[in-house]
Amino acid sequence: YEKYGDIYNKYMEICKEIYNTSPIRDELFADWTEDEIREMLDYDPQIQELRKANEELLIELNELKANDIKFSAPLIYASLVTNNNKIAQLSGYENYYVYATEKIYKRDYGVDQVEKYNEYILEYYLPNFSKVNDKWMKQYQGLSLADSTIMYNYLMEPFDMLDKNYLLGYIESCEGSMKEGLEHMFENRNVIFTSSPNSHPSAFQTYLYDFEIPFCLFGSDGQSTDTLVHEMGHYYAALHNPDVSSYDLAEVQSQGNEMMLLNYLSTNMPTPIYKAIRDYKLFTYLAETLVCVIIDEFEREVYALESVENFTYEDFDAIMEKVCEKYGGIDFVNNNITDINYYWRMVATNNPVYYISYAVSMTEALNILVKLEDDAAAGRETYRVIIEDVTEDIGFLDAIELAGLSSPFDEETHKKIAEIMVQMNK
Repeated sequence: YEKYGDIYNKYMEICKEIYNTSPIRDELFADWTEDEIREMLDYDPQIQELRKANEELLIELNELKANDIKFSAPLIYASLVTNNNKIAQLSGYENYYVYATEKIYKRDYGVDQVEKYNEYILEYYLPNFSKVNDKWMKQYQGLSLADSTIMYNYLMEPFDMLDKNYLLGYIESCEGSMKEGLEHMFENRNVIFTSSPNSHPSAFQTYLYDFEIPFCLFGSDGQSTDTLVHEMGHYYAALHNPDVSSYDLAEVQSQGNEMMLLNYLSTNMPTPIYKAIRDYKLFTYLAETLVCVIIDEFEREVYALESVENFTYEDFDAIMEKVCEKYGGIDFVNNNITDINYYWRMVATNNPVYYISYAVSMTEALNILVKLEDDAAAGRETYRVIIEDVTEDIGFLDAIELAGLSSPFDEETHKKIAEIMVQMNK
């Protein structure tokens, strides 16, 4: 990585010198896009050094022992935040939150819209959280031992080890190009299933550009039905457009496939088991959304600070405690949603400024579920459009409009999602 960085620095310096001095500049750079030229002119070797330092910090973070995380992770986080803000400022941005929003995640919405979105989450999601949590637990406790075993196996065991293969049943229920897209991974063997302890333990989808195919790996902890259907959403989308620039849109494509499967289960699984799984999944979707908006508010506050170089774990935890006040308080969050102080130390630190994308995409996935519950055929067509009809230059908001979905920044969207939660809760 270090050698590559050194060579790349020299390459960019030579390109800039040629661009600024050569009389045949237009011919030499004829095949460069405006974005590539702008990136070259803005390139600063200091940024490469800061990124290299961050890589080393992340290695150090992920090698921490459990009893060192509380005290050592915040010190690493302070260094990462400091370096990230320097990268942003060298690139002409106020701070890294603003920089990442525009340059890395290419979001077509701003902080004002995110703040409004958070208000809707507080108004429509938080009040339903405990209700849905109580409901799924009652559903689960009411199952027979045999049915509770089926539910557990469905959620935790590999998809092909179940008595009934719900994944293949779902694929068979689809038609036309959607069925072809969901079958493609299996039919073309563009996948590895492995239980090797030396492999990546979870699951991911990538695109092999040399072969012009998507590819998936499912490790030992990533072979459940829900995990497969999530990654297959990414795979299906990559068949049609491997270069979607919006993280928000990419996650709608994967999470939307989860909603498609959930809708399929409603008529293809014994009702008591389906209701327990459905309410459990709604609970996890609500929890994930709440975690993401909490982390996003925390990051906005941290990156807006003048400096965090001398911050300790107590300073960061105090910011998180303040953020959590309107979400029921830090104790409620830790006891009912997630260990939020561990989350910012480890999970969010590895993916800075990412999590609001996962929240708004989950809202749109639930928006697809609303459509599916109202009219399954119309909902499936909405999902097909969000996969097959978008182009690489389309933004998140334009894509959901194309699919006939309302915006996550529209209050009516959240009202409808809340209504379906109440309806399902009966």
